[in-house]
Amino acid sequence: MAFGFFDRIKDGLEKTRKSFVKNVESIVIGYAQIDDDFLDDLEAVMLTSDLGPKTTEYLMKEIRRGVTEGVINNTGDVMPFMEDRITEMLVDQEDEIILHHPEVILVVGVNGVGKTTTIAKLANYYTKEGKKVIIAAGDTFRAAAADQLSIWADRVGVPIVKHKEGADPAAVVYDAMEAAKARNADLVIVDTAGRLHTKVNL
Repeated sequence: MAFGFFDRIKDGLEKTRKSFVKNVESIVIGYAQIDDDFLDDLEAVMLTSDLGPKTTEYLMKEIRRGVTEGVINNTGDVMPFMEDRITEMLVDQEDEIILHHPEVILVVGVNGVGKTTTIAKLANYYTKEGKKVIIAAGDTFRAAAADQLSIWADRVGVPIVKHKEGADPAAVVYDAMEAAKARNADLVIVDTAGRLHTKVNL
């Protein structure tokens, strides 16, 4: 089950990658030359493809520098240039990864997307990999959220740290981290309250 779960994640990322490449290619084909409109559309594609504001800002800066320095001479040069920059970023990040102990996975998302079930699957997967896992019931907003998560924690056989409904989520996470350190756990998986744009307090 766990491997099927991660396979689905990989498939989803592959679809995202193909969609991103297709959208960039459509921008490249749609413009005869590099101008402000081209750069604006390219930036919009990056942002709407969930590339992230920091990564988008960096790539756009690099692309503008490439145009200025004559490395990018036409729209057809943009895609290979971007591929090189992204590859460099990934290699640099891989070299600089610093592992923490315990590692923390913070699970966030809007209501009803399957955060609780995902936490159970992750806990089950890592437990079978020989890791010591602790779950933090950080969703103190939704009624019975901690109880539901407790059922999954019991099924998977991992400890859970929870407080009463309405408690401070940060306090739950703090206690979970203290418990993880005391028990020499490898991983803390944190549940959070589902966020919608109408829930400003979250």
